[in-house]
Amino acid sequence: MKKMNIGLLIATGLCVISLTGCSGDLTEKVKQKQTRIQVGTNINLNDLFECEEGVQLGFKNADSFNSQKVGSYSLDTTISADNNQVDATYLVDVYDDIAPEINAEDIVIYENDEFDLLKDVTVTDNSGENIEATVSEQNVDNKKAGEYSVKYLASDSSGNQGEKQVKVTVKQKWTFSNLKKTAKQIVKDKKLDNLLVRSNSDKKTVWVESKKFFDITEKKDAFYYMIPGWALIIEDNEISNGLLVNSYITDLNDYHTPEQLYIKSNKGKIVSDSSNYDLSYDIKNGIGLYTSFLQFLFTDEEKLQKSIDIFQGDKILFNIYTDDNKSYSYKISNKERKTINQLIEFYNELNHS
Repeated sequence: MKKMNIGLLIATGLCVISLTGCSGDLTEKVKQKQTRIQVGTNINLNDLFECEEGVQLGFKNADSFNSQKVGSYSLDTTISADNNQVDATYLVDVYDDIAPEINAEDIVIYENDEFDLLKDVTVTDNSGENIEATVSEQNVDNKKAGEYSVKYLASDSSGNQGEKQVKVTVKQKWTFSNLKKTAKQIVKDKKLDNLLVRSNSDKKTVWVESKKFFDITEKKDAFYYMIPGWALIIEDNEISNGLLVNSYITDLNDYHTPEQLYIKSNKGKIVSDSSNYDLSYDIKNGIGLYTSFLQFLFTDEEKLQKSIDIFQGDKILFNIYTDDNKSYSYKISNKERKTINQLIEFYNELNHS
């Protein structure tokens, strides 16, 4: 029976008293406000108790109490008031019911890349314990492009378990060869019959462009041609898209250096990043011909997206300005709009392949 009472005393957090003065009633003037605290809590021991006025509480073994470590602690105290004094022991339970937090981000790798699913994965916990995560589930196949998942598990010494699942994306490792093959396959599968795929292995570039010149305008002294398309290269295993506008201007005995291109519709206007300019001279039938071949590129991702939005508007217009303020304009016809739509479809398909 005595053993049962001692067990009950410990379980309920009541105090054990040994009198050294004349009055055991001093313990009634001390109230233990908390018998359990969460591990990691920074607390003053006095804050665990409430004493009546004139009563002082001293701790004999305060150094043995550690709120940063789970366990049951006995606090040996001395209660004093006037000339009376009594010793008492109070029980405080430091507990932990908070699961560890796993810090892990989604992973992106390329086909056949070596990878470590636990790299950069860390665990934090209120207990302050050094906890490492483990991989509890995963289905990653690094030889095949696709999306996979990994589940992590972490446990603390109190048996609390934390879980986290992240996405692993295995991307196709692009090469010039499979970029060219993929471009041709998209054009074929999507029946983008207005588009032509050509490539240059030395420049490692693939061009996807209109088969026909846009809005061929014949004037008395010049011919104007324009071809819109995509210039594609591989950079750090990623496809870099450039909106390409090739323009041919053939003048009789004269030429104009291009300075700027803009594309506009009712949805906005965008100005070119840069231009590459080549000039050739030829004599045909006794007449001197200057032919300028221009390449205007939009390579910034934000500009690419804006260009696509503009292309989906009405009254699409390409306009080239030269160094002497001449202007050459190309207004898109309904027939040419089909080509523009196919270029946009190709872009969307390639960036989701």
